[in-house]
Amino acid sequence: MKTLISNYYNIFKRMIMLSDSSGMLQFSFEKAGNITKDDFDSNDVFIFDTKVHIFVWIGKRTSVDERKNALGYAH
Repeated sequence: MKTLISNYYNIFKRMIMLSDSSGMLQFSFEKAGNITKDDFDSNDVFIFDTKVHIFVWIGKRTSVDERKNALGYAH
């Protein structure tokens, strides 16, 4: 039963990247399902949506603009 519940929640998890590498802030869908810490990149901001909680991950090497806007875009 525990595996069934775990699989159910993995289906709905999704990861969205916020990046300004193109010169302007843009969202892009990165991945859905089973997401691990290896999926996150220190150069960007990621919004991790579990459908129960939303987490904002701000990489160590993100730009000032990405950091400044990360929480506002996640809201």
